[in-house]
Amino acid sequence: LRLQWHMANFACAHSRINEAGQSNLDPGAAASGWQQYIQPLANQGFKTIAPVTSSNPNGLEQIQTFMSDCNGCTIDYIAVHYYGTNATAMIEYIQLWESTFNKPIFVTEFACQNFNPGYENNGQQCSSDQVWAFYKEVVEYMEGDSNVIAYFPFGLMQNMAGVNTLDQLMTTSNSGTDLWNAVLNLSFN
Repeated sequence: LRLQWHMANFACAHSRINEAGQSNLDPGAAASGWQQYIQPLANQGFKTIAPVTSSNPNGLEQIQTFMSDCNGCTIDYIAVHYYGTNATAMIEYIQLWESTFNKPIFVTEFACQNFNPGYENNGQQCSSDQVWAFYKEVVEYMEGDSNVIAYFPFGLMQNMAGVNTLDQLMTTSNSGTDLWNAVLNLSFN
């Protein structure tokens, strides 16, 4: 089960570099910071995961520029986030990153979430049925893709920070929701 993984020997910069409310780093600045803070860890034998972007279309270009600017950097894995309402689009997104960078992938956040109401899902958030179908399709895909090293859905919290509450994986009593149990047990029946 790729949902569970150990981070003791990994180094990564996890705040999204392409979002104004988060790191909002120029790829060159991210490369400079990598060379100063992350590359020494790689030199000590830590495996490294590239900075992550949101699934905003500029994310791929940002990481391509980062990789080009980060001369001599050791980058073992690529991290991706995906928020959208179409499972097939998420799968194609993962495949695009795999083929672009030829590195194993960590999907460190994903959810059936409509951040583009004028564009996706007729302006609606995912319904319960859509959330379940989305998770079933993408989890089954990631479990079968040997290039997806690990994945973790967004939502193991009580405050969903503006994300569709139907993606929530934790109840108010701190136990797993039915969706969490389905993901954890790979059972979407």
